[in-house]
Amino acid sequence: MYIDVNVSIGSWPFQVFANETLSELTASLSSEGIHSSLVSHIGAILHPDPNVYNQKLLEEAKGLSEVIPVMVVNPVLPGWEDALKQYAQFVPLKAVKIYPNYHNYSLKAGAVNRLVRFLRDRKIRLLIQMRVDDERNQYARMKVPGVPIDQVIELHRRFPEFPFACLNVYRKEARRLGSETDQVLIDLAFTERLNTVSFLLDEIPVERILFGSHSPFFYTRSAVLKLSSAQIPDRIRSLIAEENARRFFDL
Repeated sequence: MYIDVNVSIGSWPFQVFANETLSELTASLSSEGIHSSLVSHIGAILHPDPNVYNQKLLEEAKGLSEVIPVMVVNPVLPGWEDALKQYAQFVPLKAVKIYPNYHNYSLKAGAVNRLVRFLRDRKIRLLIQMRVDDERNQYARMKVPGVPIDQVIELHRRFPEFPFACLNVYRKEARRLGSETDQVLIDLAFTERLNTVSFLLDEIPVERILFGSHSPFFYTRSAVLKLSSAQIPDRIRSLIAEENARRFFDL
């Protein structure tokens, strides 16, 4: 069984997704052996106010015990602290997600420091979405580069006691996070090569690798096959599939 830490719901201008509702998406994930997923709303990426779609996600997630809602925060906008406090009255906040590249701010910004302190004090995890899609495949007139890996590493150095996770990392980024940080986790959705999991295990400790599919942008089964077909001990497979996520997000 798997816990998927990298799932989204909603629509995207450049792709058509098979599952239009959250219940349809979770049924599809379940068919691949994913019994729990951390889900954010795609609409919060491009809408001027992420809270519009955070609230929509909470409504759609009612009654779906397998869904762990992840609120999207733009820390340079006012009111995110009050919004998170309000959401916490309805669901346990296990993580929030940020998109610095789409929301046009640097991880060096003072607003990010305030967000990290807020999350640290409340034991809420931070997810940094490094990219939504491969820069090489983006629409020609709407290019959005990934979050600079140097800024991620510098953020870790500012808050060495604060573990966080980066989603959709490239291979070279995974290598640098493995060698230049000691508390930053990654998921395996965007890392592609022959024997992907074995490659990652050479670069970063197994305790810092999470299962993430980046569904519905990617086919869910591709992530499942990366792990299920890996030539690794079952104990290692179990850590990546769900145990690391249980520990990191306190599930």
